[in-house]
Amino acid sequence: MRVAGRRQDPTLDVTSKLCLVPDDVLPILGCPGVLSPELVEAMANMAQLRNLIVHLYWTVDHTRVHESLPRRTATLESFVEEVGRWLDRQTGRGPLRRR
Repeated sequence: MRVAGRRQDPTLDVTSKLCLVPDDVLPILGCPGVLSPELVEAMANMAQLRNLIVHLYWTVDHTRVHESLPRRTATLESFVEEVGRWLDRQTGRGPLRRR
């Protein structure tokens, strides 16, 4: 099976459950309802920040980055919770143990 020009392991065939968007994992996770649209947007914003820091570090306003850390930490915690709830639904079990 081919996905986005790459050969995919047939044992990992998830195409029936996901709307595949080449090289963009956030829309993939948003498509089947793994992540809420709001969280997809917040995670995309974090990816943009990461790209800014990595590729244009000389233009980064360190004060703004520091001030945004509590919000970004909350976004990551929401990501863990939403993925955990989705996994719970997929397995048909109760909530998975989280630290």
